[in-house]
Amino acid sequence: MGKPHGRAFFQIGDELFAVVSNGRLIAAPLDTLHWQPVLPAMENVSKVLERDDCCVRFEGAGGQVYVHVIDEDDKKTAVAVDSREWDYQAREFLDLL
Repeated sequence: MGKPHGRAFFQIGDELFAVVSNGRLIAAPLDTLHWQPVLPAMENVSKVLERDDCCVRFEGAGGQVYVHVIDEDDKKTAVAVDSREWDYQAREFLDLL
């Protein structure tokens, strides 16, 4: 899966994210640290442009993706994904939800 490196770690809510040395984005719940790929078909993530408790924007290989998580109520959560040049990978990620 690759190893997290340098200042590539960031927290959103109760999850820890990392850009790993092979250009993949991975995440893990803070309570278990069980790492899983995020947008697994996406390669060459180079940096995180923006992050907050609800969202992350990252870029690499000429494109970028913005993922926004919205808690609608106690039982539902909405996920919005806006992508440029990574539309196929963004759709694959949404299919996993």
